[in-house]
Amino acid sequence: MVKQSSFSRFHDAFLIDSTIQKEVAASVVFGQSSLSCKGSGICRVDMAVLKANATDETPEGAWVCKPYNVQLKCSYQGHLVLRILHTSIDQYLLYKQFENGRFIVDEEFVLPAWLVNRLKLKSTRIAQGNYTYTEDEIGLTIRF
Repeated sequence: MVKQSSFSRFHDAFLIDSTIQKEVAASVVFGQSSLSCKGSGICRVDMAVLKANATDETPEGAWVCKPYNVQLKCSYQGHLVLRILHTSIDQYLLYKQFENGRFIVDEEFVLPAWLVNRLKLKSTRIAQGNYTYTEDEIGLTIRF
């Protein structure tokens, strides 16, 4: 029997979800852009996918602007869906961003034009608010 990698299972699970139509790999810095990426929400989205994992050592103080690899998708309704693998999540991110079953966006985030165009999203912004997320054996999924 061939063992399937976590990413492969993650990717297959996303393909099975009939509410998803397009996808792009990216890196996200969580936080608020007005607070130099401190706080809760999304500070920055970049096209580049990083080779580092959550278990890699990071100099003290660098956690604030630490990028995390994610999958970004467009639902059939035109909304952004963010998926982050458990292998990319560290305790700091869980504590800072994912408390009590909610992902908190403290300030509105304007999505980069390249992302809106590539995924053909209906909205160019993520509104301030609390978003529920789902968790499975592969990772966390937030639908905005």
